[in-house]
Amino acid sequence: MIVLASIVFSLQGLRSDNRNVQDLSSLCLLLELMQGELEAKASPLPELFDYLEPYATAGSAHLVQQMKRKLPDLGNVTFSQIWESCVKESFSTMDKPLLRELLSLGAVLGRYDTTRQCEAIRTCLAAVRARLEEAVKNRPQRYKLLLGLPMTAGTLLILLLI
Repeated sequence: MIVLASIVFSLQGLRSDNRNVQDLSSLCLLLELMQGELEAKASPLPELFDYLEPYATAGSAHLVQQMKRKLPDLGNVTFSQIWESCVKESFSTMDKPLLRELLSLGAVLGRYDTTRQCEAIRTCLAAVRARLEEAVKNRPQRYKLLLGLPMTAGTLLILLLI
């Protein structure tokens, strides 16, 4: 029973790691598309999120859906507030420095010229890519840790109880 609980714990950790990598990958794609669309057409924000919706996956799909749902409130609340609320809902488990970087993007989108918006997206995209590369690089090590440590602890606990 103890070993089974250890295995379940390990599998939950692995699933969480996989979701993190998927979220970061989907966020990279979303930011790349956002930047490309702004550079090519300088689309207004509602049209931009309409364009992004079919391409969004994982956590970024939730972000786009929430943005589309909340954008009609623009005027009653600022875009930055809408962005912050949607980002926090969509990426609640994201590490704090990366979350701050993503939140800071909301202060620039829709407020400045396209060049400045695209520069802010590039900065954010670089941070997300760096975090994604780190997560992918550390994945084998994390797998060993997530699988080995609970199994070892479970086995030791069984030996102590016997």
